[in-house]
Amino acid sequence: MGADALAINIDWNKTAYTGVQSPDKEWLLSYLRGLTSSPFPLVITMPCGEKITFDSEADIPGKSLPCLCGRSDHWFIKFTKEEN
Repeated sequence: MGADALAINIDWNKTAYTGVQSPDKEWLLSYLRGLTSSPFPLVITMPCGEKITFDSEADIPGKSLPCLCGRSDHWFIKFTKEEN
């Protein structure tokens, strides 16, 4: 995956799982705004059964969001360039 790319539902090695991965929040929002129809509510369901819903752009966090299951290799959203 390139440095500035969006990946959805990554399962590289059948153990680690990321719902959405992008460089940062602004890149992700820019991508979502470019879709022909609104993605909201945006629902991300993980293979462990955990699920999260973002009702609007304002709900998307500025930092990576780990899965609620607590596994260190499960992420709802993973930003490759974290905000400080």
